[in-house]
Amino acid sequence: MKLDKKQQIRIAKIVGLIVIVYIYYNYLCLPKKKQAAALQFQLQEIETEIQKARTNANYLEEMQKEIAVIEQRWNYMKKRIPSKKQFPQILEELAEAATGDNVYYVSIAPEITRRYSAIMIKNLNYEKLPIKINLQCRYRDLGNYLYKLDNLYRLIKVEDIELKADESAFPLLSVDLIVSTYVVSER
Repeated sequence: MKLDKKQQIRIAKIVGLIVIVYIYYNYLCLPKKKQAAALQFQLQEIETEIQKARTNANYLEEMQKEIAVIEQRWNYMKKRIPSKKQFPQILEELAEAATGDNVYYVSIAPEITRRYSAIMIKNLNYEKLPIKINLQCRYRDLGNYLYKLDNLYRLIKVEDIELKADESAFPLLSVDLIVSTYVVSER
């Protein structure tokens, strides 16, 4: 079967069109399709990284809040545990605890005869500082005084207490207290 010129031109056009479509698909579309797939993969990786970053940012935010709370607690406790330089202020606070009650100080001084070992916490050296207090008061006033000591801003612990009836100042008691506070030792 012999094709005439028109049919040959049609077949040539069809073959040419197929070649053009083949070239277009293999050299233009297919690389773009592969490039789009690679970009899609990169987009997914970036979205995953963004999600991780958001999670880390939330975690970081939570950690910063937690650090702030811990720092607040630390600063609060540092204020409650004075340095040795603040010893006069400690004595003033102990004296102020007696105001308003019928508590009369006879003496108040550091207790030198008791030795306490130092404690090391977070690179700070803490010492237990005993203080001897001699006072006169009624039994009820002593209870109020001890309550005030317990509620002082500083950490105060009653180590020893001795009550004696003072016949020369009846109805007052003679009270010997040894209280301790913790102080930060300077190095």
